[in-house]
Amino acid sequence: MVEEPTVKKPPPTQHISFEDEEAQIVTEIPKLTGLTHPDLSEEEIQEFVQKYNIELSYTPEDNFRQLSHLTLGIGFVLGFIIWITSIGKTDDDSSLACCSLMLIAVGIAPLFDAGYYTKKKEWQQKHAINHNSSDISIAINVILGMIFLLIGIVLFLLYIIKL
Repeated sequence: MVEEPTVKKPPPTQHISFEDEEAQIVTEIPKLTGLTHPDLSEEEIQEFVQKYNIELSYTPEDNFRQLSHLTLGIGFVLGFIIWITSIGKTDDDSSLACCSLMLIAVGIAPLFDAGYYTKKKEWQQKHAINHNSSDISIAINVILGMIFLLIGIVLFLLYIIKL
């Protein structure tokens, strides 16, 4: 007896149904850009987020914004302590120390803020969110931080020279 070869049957097909009539199955592979998101326009992304009620919020693990606030707080507290201790003195050197310390703190804080916006920009790029405001914030924070830091260091050096 000759055995007939068995024919393999394909597995049964599955049918996917959607309650949403606007949903369509895309058969082509979307073009990927830069990171991991498909090349969609900003309006399409906003429509998708609003339609499916997806809430995206940036919550970093290393929050440089908190370091920025901490730096400002410490700088102002130390400046205030120096100012209070120099109230009875007649020389103006202590006010120079107070102002230089506060300007250094005000100069360091925007640099931490720029670090926060840099991480936020990376997160926005990953999620295909417009990051122009983060770019502008980074530039402004770096410029202001450098200016205040430079003035604070110069004033502090003048204070040290006068001692």
